[in-house]
Amino acid sequence: MEKNILLPDTNLKKLNSFNRFIKFDISSKFLGLQIYSTKGKNYCDFYVINKETGALIASKKFNQLYSPFEIKDNNFDNLVVDRNTVYSTLFSNQYKDFLKQLNTGEPKLLISYFTTNGVNTISSSKKDTTILFYKFPF
Repeated sequence: MEKNILLPDTNLKKLNSFNRFIKFDISSKFLGLQIYSTKGKNYCDFYVINKETGALIASKKFNQLYSPFEIKDNNFDNLVVDRNTVYSTLFSNQYKDFLKQLNTGEPKLLISYFTTNGVNTISSSKKDTTILFYKFPF
């Protein structure tokens, strides 16, 4: 039996909290884990885990994150994203830089889905009817 990998501490306040949620996602390159709460102190923690070893690749903790995920961070202030987009920014600095380029000041909605070679992202401005498709390799 392999040793269990312990993730960095989250903001879990009560052991049997009924308002704690865990989401698990699988890409071809990594596993994504999201732990969040909607009552009391809101938090949302993201973890990107190596599929083969279980080692932690990256993590990000948000004190408040709204659904859909409206990120209040200097690089992403105008982007409303899904969790696959957040995982991808943690996994790939190139993808993170790509999203920074999309953050032009005009609010945008983004949704991503994993492929065998990376991630595909669909983007739309909140004020426009145009939908853009981006194919991003990992």
